[in-house]
Amino acid sequence: MDYQGLAQLFWVIPLIKRRSNIWYYVGIGGTAILIILWIIVVPHNEVSELEVAIELCQIVFIILCTIIIANGRTISKFEEKNV
Repeated sequence: MDYQGLAQLFWVIPLIKRRSNIWYYVGIGGTAILIILWIIVVPHNEVSELEVAIELCQIVFIILCTIIIANGRTISKFEEKNV
């Protein structure tokens, strides 16, 4: 069974509910670790198109989480100035 995939599916729940930025940081860190592990393993095995697509989706996930965190900071600063 693929426990990494289950862990990544688990991350969806707190991210959708927008619990806190800690979940985003943990998700980014965990995904970055999985990408690094995949890069280490790739030279020893053949790579399928599906594996490349999955890794690209993980990179997009990291980029989107970073954008969400950055937007949350700017919105908070903007709201503080209006109050």
